[in-house]
Amino acid sequence: MFGQTRTSRRSATRAAHIPSAPSAVTDYLADPRNLREWAPDFAESVTEQAGLWQVSKGTGSRMVRVRTAPGLGVVDFVSADDSGLGAFLRVLPDGLGSHVTFTIVFPAGTPEQAILAEMEGVDRELRALQSVLAGPD
Repeated sequence: MFGQTRTSRRSATRAAHIPSAPSAVTDYLADPRNLREWAPDFAESVTEQAGLWQVSKGTGSRMVRVRTAPGLGVVDFVSADDSGLGAFLRVLPDGLGSHVTFTIVFPAGTPEQAILAEMEGVDRELRALQSVLAGPD
Protein backbone atom coordinates (compact mmCIF):
# COMPACT_ATOMS: atom_id res chain seq x y z
CA MET A 1 0.00 0.00 0.00
CA PHE A 2 2.27 2.72 -1.24
CA GLY A 3 1.29 6.27 -0.49
CA GLN A 4 -0.95 5.34 2.43
CA THR A 5 -0.02 5.66 6.08
CA ARG A 6 -1.01 2.99 8.53
CA THR A 7 -0.57 2.87 12.25
CA SER A 8 1.21 -0.29 13.28
CA ARG A 9 -0.17 -2.56 15.91
CA ARG A 10 2.07 -3.55 18.79
CA SER A 11 2.81 -7.07 19.94
CA ALA A 12 4.58 -8.64 22.88
CA THR A 13 5.65 -12.24 23.41
CA ARG A 14 6.49 -14.42 26.38
CA ALA A 15 7.52 -18.08 26.45
CA ALA A 16 7.76 -20.93 28.92
CA HIS A 17 8.57 -24.60 29.18
CA ILE A 18 5.54 -26.71 30.12
CA PRO A 19 6.36 -30.19 31.49
CA SER A 20 3.70 -31.95 29.42
CA ALA A 21 3.51 -33.39 25.91
CA PRO A 22 2.64 -30.89 23.15
CA SER A 23 -0.61 -32.69 22.30
CA ALA A 24 -1.78 -32.48 25.95
CA VAL A 25 -0.90 -28.79 26.15
CA THR A 26 -2.58 -27.97 22.84
CA ASP A 27 -5.71 -29.94 23.77
CA TYR A 28 -5.95 -28.16 27.12
CA LEU A 29 -5.44 -24.70 25.64
CA ALA A 30 -7.92 -25.35 22.82
CA ASP A 31 -10.82 -25.73 25.26
CA PRO A 32 -11.91 -22.18 26.17
CA ARG A 33 -13.67 -23.48 29.29
CA ASN A 34 -10.20 -24.04 30.77
CA LEU A 35 -9.46 -20.29 30.64
CA ARG A 36 -11.01 -19.85 34.09
CA GLU A 37 -8.35 -22.15 35.52
CA TRP A 38 -5.18 -20.86 33.87
CA ALA A 39 -6.20 -17.30 32.93
CA PRO A 40 -8.52 -16.07 35.70
CA ASP A 41 -7.38 -12.45 35.19
CA PHE A 42 -8.82 -12.72 31.67
CA ALA A 43 -11.85 -14.95 32.20
CA GLU A 44 -14.14 -15.29 35.20
CA SER A 45 -16.75 -16.92 33.03
CA VAL A 46 -16.76 -18.40 29.54
CA THR A 47 -19.87 -19.29 27.57
CA GLU A 48 -20.30 -20.50 24.00
CA GLN A 49 -22.59 -18.53 21.73
CA ALA A 50 -23.09 -19.61 18.12
CA GLY A 51 -19.49 -20.73 17.54
CA LEU A 52 -17.98 -17.79 19.43
CA TRP A 53 -17.04 -17.56 23.09
CA GLN A 54 -18.15 -14.80 25.44
CA VAL A 55 -15.35 -14.22 27.92
CA SER A 56 -16.34 -12.13 30.94
CA LYS A 57 -14.36 -10.56 33.75
CA GLY A 58 -15.87 -8.17 36.27
CA THR A 59 -18.24 -5.85 34.48
CA GLY A 60 -16.72 -6.33 31.03
CA SER A 61 -17.00 -9.03 28.42
CA ARG A 62 -15.72 -9.69 24.94
CA MET A 63 -16.50 -12.10 22.16
CA VAL A 64 -13.62 -14.24 20.95
CA ARG A 65 -13.12 -16.80 18.25
CA VAL A 66 -10.91 -19.78 19.05
CA ARG A 67 -8.82 -20.95 16.10
CA THR A 68 -6.91 -24.19 16.46
CA ALA A 69 -4.65 -26.43 14.42
CA PRO A 70 -3.82 -29.15 16.95
CA GLY A 71 -1.29 -30.98 14.77
CA LEU A 72 0.62 -27.72 14.38
CA GLY A 73 0.35 -26.66 18.03
CA VAL A 74 -1.74 -23.58 17.20
CA VAL A 75 -4.31 -22.08 19.55
CA ASP A 76 -5.47 -18.51 18.95
CA PHE A 77 -7.98 -16.49 20.93
CA VAL A 78 -8.85 -13.64 18.56
CA SER A 79 -11.32 -10.81 18.67
CA ALA A 80 -14.62 -11.75 17.04
CA ASP A 81 -14.52 -8.31 15.39
CA ASP A 82 -10.88 -8.28 14.26
CA SER A 83 -8.99 -11.56 13.82
CA GLY A 84 -5.69 -9.68 13.84
CA LEU A 85 -6.09 -8.81 17.52
CA GLY A 86 -5.83 -11.28 20.35
CA ALA A 87 -3.67 -13.94 21.92
CA PHE A 88 -1.69 -16.25 19.64
CA LEU A 89 -0.22 -19.37 21.26
CA ARG A 90 2.18 -21.87 19.72
CA VAL A 91 3.13 -25.19 21.30
CA LEU A 92 6.36 -26.88 20.19
CA PRO A 93 8.10 -30.06 21.33
CA ASP A 94 10.77 -29.28 23.93
CA GLY A 95 12.62 -32.30 25.26
CA LEU A 96 10.22 -34.18 27.51
CA GLY A 97 7.71 -31.33 27.48
CA SER A 98 6.58 -28.37 25.45
CA HIS A 99 7.77 -24.88 24.61
CA VAL A 100 4.83 -22.47 24.61
CA THR A 101 5.05 -19.00 23.07
CA PHE A 102 2.29 -16.55 23.88
CA THR A 103 2.02 -13.42 21.73
CA ILE A 104 -0.56 -10.70 22.20
CA VAL A 105 -1.28 -8.25 19.39
CA PHE A 106 -2.58 -4.95 20.73
CA PRO A 107 -4.58 -2.27 18.94
CA ALA A 108 -2.56 0.63 17.56
CA GLY A 109 -2.08 3.32 20.17
CA THR A 110 -2.19 1.01 23.19
CA PRO A 111 -0.21 2.76 25.93
CA GLU A 112 3.09 1.15 26.96
CA GLN A 113 1.93 0.83 30.59
CA ALA A 114 -1.14 -1.12 29.48
CA ILE A 115 1.04 -3.48 27.44
CA LEU A 116 3.40 -4.02 30.36
CA ALA A 117 0.49 -4.73 32.72
CA GLU A 118 -1.04 -7.19 30.25
CA MET A 119 2.25 -9.02 29.82
CA GLU A 120 2.61 -9.34 33.60
CA GLY A 121 -0.71 -11.17 33.40
CA VAL A 122 0.66 -13.39 30.61
CA ASP A 123 3.62 -14.28 32.85
CA ARG A 124 1.13 -15.34 35.58
CA GLU A 125 -0.86 -17.35 33.04
CA LEU A 126 2.23 -19.21 31.82
CA ARG A 127 3.17 -20.05 35.44
CA ALA A 128 -0.39 -21.31 35.97
CA LEU A 129 -0.10 -23.49 32.86
CA GLN A 130 3.16 -24.92 34.18
CA SER A 131 1.42 -25.80 37.43
CA VAL A 132 -1.81 -27.17 35.93
CA LEU A 133 -0.02 -29.22 33.28
CA ALA A 134 2.90 -30.41 35.40
CA GLY A 135 1.98 -34.02 34.69
CA PRO A 136 2.66 -36.98 36.93
CA ASP A 137 5.73 -36.92 39.16
